[in-house]
Amino acid sequence: MARRRTKEELIERRTKATQYRAAGMTWEQVANKLDYANKSAAWKDVVPHLQAEHNEAVEHLRVIELERLDQLTKGVFPKALKGDTKAVDAVLKIMARRARYIGGLEVPEEHKGLLKVRLTVGLMPPGRRH
Repeated sequence: MARRRTKEELIERRTKATQYRAAGMTWEQVANKLDYANKSAAWKDVVPHLQAEHNEAVEHLRVIELERLDQLTKGVFPKALKGDTKAVDAVLKIMARRARYIGGLEVPEEHKGLLKVRLTVGLMPPGRRH
């Protein structure tokens, strides 16, 4: 029975596996070199961790970009509120970009009618029916 590896050993093995793959080794060669059961085990051990690290880096970049959009909004929003149509267009473009970065803000087409009905009913005075 194989001994249980420490967390540090697992990280070191994943790092080496990543380096070997980057150097052109196949997953089978990586598995043999680093004592994985087979090429599938090597892949399953390494790839999800690389994806998680990538996702974390992407999320960090998304936060930075959203902060930049905040700064841009602060610069043009007062002008937009005063009726400057170019500033209004700029704010709307910034809002659209923000929605693409964070997603989920806009109501999907298939739910727009349902949303209208819910808002209408929700805004009716108590005791009144439509």
